[in-house]
Amino acid sequence: MKGCRSGQATLAFALLVYGTGLGLVYRDLTCYRLWREYRRGPGEHWQIPDVSRAGYRFGGDRLPRARVTMSVADFGATGDGTTPDTEAFRRALEEARVRGGGVIGIPEGTYLLEDVLRLEASNIVLRGEGAGRTVLHFSQSLGDLKGHSREWSWRGGLVWAEGRVADQVGEAGSTIAVQGNFPEGAARIRVDPEDVEAARNLVGRTVTFRTYADWSFIAKVFGHPSWREYNWEGFRPMARGVMPWDWPNEIVAVHGDGHVDLRKPLRLPVREAWRVEFGWRYGTTEGIGVEDLTIRFPEHVRRGHLNDPGYNGIFYHGVHHGWIRNVRIEEADNGIVLERSSHVTIRGVEMDGRSMHHASSFRYGSHDNLMEDFHIQCRRVHHGISSQDFASGNVWRRGRMESGTLDSHRGLPFDLVRTDLTLNLSGNPGGSGWAGPMVGRRAVNWNIRVVNEEPPRWAARFPVSSPDYFSRGALVGIRGVEIESPSRPPGIMPPGDKDTRVESGGRWAWPRDLYAAQRRTGG
Repeated sequence: MKGCRSGQATLAFALLVYGTGLGLVYRDLTCYRLWREYRRGPGEHWQIPDVSRAGYRFGGDRLPRARVTMSVADFGATGDGTTPDTEAFRRALEEARVRGGGVIGIPEGTYLLEDVLRLEASNIVLRGEGAGRTVLHFSQSLGDLKGHSREWSWRGGLVWAEGRVADQVGEAGSTIAVQGNFPEGAARIRVDPEDVEAARNLVGRTVTFRTYADWSFIAKVFGHPSWREYNWEGFRPMARGVMPWDWPNEIVAVHGDGHVDLRKPLRLPVREAWRVEFGWRYGTTEGIGVEDLTIRFPEHVRRGHLNDPGYNGIFYHGVHHGWIRNVRIEEADNGIVLERSSHVTIRGVEMDGRSMHHASSFRYGSHDNLMEDFHIQCRRVHHGISSQDFASGNVWRRGRMESGTLDSHRGLPFDLVRTDLTLNLSGNPGGSGWAGPMVGRRAVNWNIRVVNEEPPRWAARFPVSSPDYFSRGALVGIRGVEIESPSRPPGIMPPGDKDTRVESGGRWAWPRDLYAAQRRTGG
């Protein structure tokens, strides 16, 4: 664990020249050397990942705003709050699917819905006239509709977006093997010349890279030699000795000699020993959007941990380059869940209610997603904002959470950034013991402000301010809670220091928002 030198001045002033042409800016700098180190080799830093490509279409501020092409009112929806409107929504969604997409307008009103709304093709957008003006009131839970299941405590939603394999271009399940070894950060790989034409059919499309990982892959994701000291007995992902890890990317160009250019540099290396291939594996959708509306559930009493009835908000499964914008979710068990989804931007979301399990969860193959400008107002959130299951490159920024914690839900989520957040810490991190350590390499908490009136419980604060909980990560600008590593809860991480950096404890650090700074400087 490394930190600022003792006696370093609290405030330092400097003129900085931005490499992106923003000019000279006079700033208050506090212990900024870590950022300077990172800038010398973006993407190569030992403790800070490059997350500049997180979000819709590889990052940035602009989300689509296409014109409305149809209205649920055209299909018979009333929005009077008492007449069931489920069939009207179904007909509108089916029409959009047949057309190959469309923006479905939802006029002001309260729409009584008695079943799941399914978005099953690319480029379908549900757009209301504003959160609070357009209300989707779901009267039934997933448990009511599909039968009780523990699964509703962590997946599924009453707005459910999921691709159909039959809608994909090309043969579903076909794959192309990567030939040779390529380092982390490489943007070019190679395939067999016999596969060049097949690869050219994928140019401009999102494909899934699958790595058949062995224990050396697990060591790479954990990032520190202490991984050997962890008790891996019962680690279910490696029960068969090999674990598939899926990561989406886009094919930019294919050359006659078999070289393939990628839109994103490799997050992890390619090794022949691991066997890596790419292609279509699941039904996927792109361009899905939910915006400018409220999702409301009945007030209800949660039945205990892992026994949620399934009043879940939005579930994206296999969605790439989608968004959720200006949405309010009330009385949910789980607010927003992403599974096998990438480059989704969640912006301007509010959540309110009495009790919630997860406010958001990025799980199973969800990479490079961005959640920003959010406010979680629920009185009690058991976990908070969560990442798990080898998810990578995800970012949470400019948010406030009145209850919950920064939950790494086991399964070695890695290369993640949480920056410029205000928290009232409560609840617990979670995850099953068979899923392995809580977090992998390069997890970063950067400018986190804790505002509890009373000291938060150890279980709530250790994912925020305890260096021994992280592996080759960074705790920068943590305020309102002490940096400490008391005796660890059993089974969460190997013991001791794992080269996590601690900087600017008790003060804001510069830059204030790590993601924004990476975007400004090109990574």
